[in-house]
Amino acid sequence: MLQLLTEQEVADILRVSVHKLRRDRNVGGGVPFIKLGGAVRYSQETIEQWLKGKIYDNTSQFGNA
Repeated sequence: MLQLLTEQEVADILRVSVHKLRRDRNVGGGVPFIKLGGAVRYSQETIEQWLKGKIYDNTSQFGNA
């Protein structure tokens, strides 16, 4: 079964604010999310995949991400 997490749970895991998650949803580039009616949820599997894409060897790679 797909493990769905709330905004607060994801914010706690990533150690960011719920406000940052919301801002990233609006401007793009944040963690991919699922919209269920008025509720926003995040798939634990998707979060893990997204984080793997954020691994860098050096700071010069930031412009290519």
